[in-house]
Amino acid sequence: MKERVMCGPTPDVGPLARRNKAVHVAFRPVEPLLEDRLHDMFTHIRSSRTIGDATLSMAIRCIDGFYITSKGCNPLKEDPRLVRVIGYDPVQDVSLIAGDDEPEIFSPIFWYCFRAFDETGTILCIYDKGEDEIKRISSSFAKSDRMLEIIKTWKGRSSLEYEGLILHRSRTIEGVREFLLESFPSVQERSQRS
Repeated sequence: MKERVMCGPTPDVGPLARRNKAVHVAFRPVEPLLEDRLHDMFTHIRSSRTIGDATLSMAIRCIDGFYITSKGCNPLKEDPRLVRVIGYDPVQDVSLIAGDDEPEIFSPIFWYCFRAFDETGTILCIYDKGEDEIKRISSSFAKSDRMLEIIKTWKGRSSLEYEGLILHRSRTIEGVREFLLESFPSVQERSQRS
């Protein structure tokens, strides 16, 4: 397996920019077993559920950080592409990324949640809002006092709805699968209502 080391800010993002910068440090492919498992899970969900306009961002904890869906990828509509976030500096708003893709806008939120909830293995964010609205919500989330408020509200619960976003955390990928199957109507239920 060949690694490419690339240190420095992402293209078109200067070192003093204030919006979630990413520093790419190495390329290492996602574990094939994880990719296969996610492919099977989302293929089943896409074939058995009516998704509508929903978009999903997902993070999965790993030994040296977490995997997150890459920017522009919606696992509810296509196979998930993952990026590994090795670290995050909330003061500088900089993510340390292993790989070439850009992380989803929610990586700071997921980082805070993984730090707050040791038992959490996966986190989902489901939404059906436009990109500008998501940027506004995400930037308000990323403020540490707002994140503390959200984390306090989220303690003792697996799911939380906040400003039109549905956040869900689970110990396992299987817990995510069950949540998604419960959240979206089946194709049969949808056709019976019509």
